[in-house]
Amino acid sequence: MSELGERLYRYLEWAVPFNGRHILTKQCHDMGIEPGDIRNEDLEELAKRVGEACEMFLGHEGAHKLERNIRNAEF
Repeated sequence: MSELGERLYRYLEWAVPFNGRHILTKQCHDMGIEPGDIRNEDLEELAKRVGEACEMFLGHEGAHKLERNIRNAEF
């Protein structure tokens, strides 16, 4: 797995316990990429998808912050 993918997995496991890994895997699958192959170029779309998927767990503000952190690779 790429370093970026591993860091993102750890971040989502922390931010969305019990669901973060599944959410990342599902959103990557929907984009046609493997979680281990995440590149910086994928972060914009992936951030939006993950943020939307996490809103029910984190609320609007929490999901927006998560999306921003992923987009800016601040994890």
